[in-house]
Amino acid sequence: KSGGNQFHGDAYEYFENGALNANNFENNLNGVPRQNLHQNQFGGTFGGPIKKDKIFFFGSYEEYLEHIPFTTVTSVPPAYLRPSSGSGVNFTQTGYTIYDPATTVCTVAGGTIGNCPGNAYARTEFPNDTIPASRINPIGAAVLNLYPLPNTGNNGLQNNFIANVPDKYKYWQPMVRVDYDTSDKTRWYSTFAFQHGTEFRNVSGFPPPAENGNINTMRQDLVASQDMTHIFSPTLLADFKLSFTRFLDSFPDGDLAASATPTSIGLNMPNIPTTTLKLLPEFNNGDFYPQVVGNNLNTDTYNTTTFDNDWTKTLANHTIHFGGEVAFFQYGNPGSVGSPNGQFKFGSQFTQYNPLQRDTLSGINDGFIVGDMLLGYPDKIGRAHV
Repeated sequence: KSGGNQFHGDAYEYFENGALNANNFENNLNGVPRQNLHQNQFGGTFGGPIKKDKIFFFGSYEEYLEHIPFTTVTSVPPAYLRPSSGSGVNFTQTGYTIYDPATTVCTVAGGTIGNCPGNAYARTEFPNDTIPASRINPIGAAVLNLYPLPNTGNNGLQNNFIANVPDKYKYWQPMVRVDYDTSDKTRWYSTFAFQHGTEFRNVSGFPPPAENGNINTMRQDLVASQDMTHIFSPTLLADFKLSFTRFLDSFPDGDLAASATPTSIGLNMPNIPTTTLKLLPEFNNGDFYPQVVGNNLNTDTYNTTTFDNDWTKTLANHTIHFGGEVAFFQYGNPGSVGSPNGQFKFGSQFTQYNPLQRDTLSGINDGFIVGDMLLGYPDKIGRAHV
């Protein structure tokens, strides 16, 4: 929209909160008060003359803010599985039997650890189903303590943690257009638009550095153009337009500003040449406990420069339109470093009776993720970087 010879403007405001909303089921079940909804959208426009009959302007601004209540019930290791100074960890209450990986043998006569027919391996249970303090890996214990403690009164293994971390959305967008007539035959206009938006969604509800999800993701869009329309003759009109657009985004899946580093939990991670970030690894624990820590960062930048030329020619009773477009596209992801400090995944194979097959003993649930973690034995280690 363009301005005119008179000044005009407007302003608007939209506000919504959840004062009349009911509490959700999870909050009521755990005695947590209702979390409020906030939505606020406001802005305005203004336009008018810079030089009467010659130069005009029109601009607008809009901003959008939204906080949506998000209640999540998830699982964290209970307090009795957290080692305290000088004591081991007893797993009896979990219902899982923990076997000592250092006692692995082949039960087939003549078989060895490296060549065991039928994968007939066996291990000995930790006495009293307790990993002694001398066997607890301090790094594994530090990883376990990245999880917050249960807060629902449920001291079981799962569904014992509730969090209310609102989803947060924000964007702001200014736009401006200037029209100017340099002659009766030539008209110009210039436009500029910019939008910047951020999003925060913590899928686990854990505090930093354990949180992960869409943590402070960002999208940004810029558009600028210059247009000229010229009348060459009563039967020939042309329009020339040069425009530039840039879109960039950034998608970290964790709090990259968190102060925790690998050395803070006793890990010494190698450096890679594509980043100076010193982030904790991501720790995945199958389907039993959610991931803690996010260290993945992906960024993208798209540039497009375009020149358009359109002609209109009148021939007798006919009107002919023709023209063309030339565009130059650029793409880069200079800030994408993947997960430079890696991922660790824990399972139960190191504390199972048979490392290659679970539940081989009737009536016994063998092996448990937390046992593998406390011993410092991840199932998988990975590292992705660009």
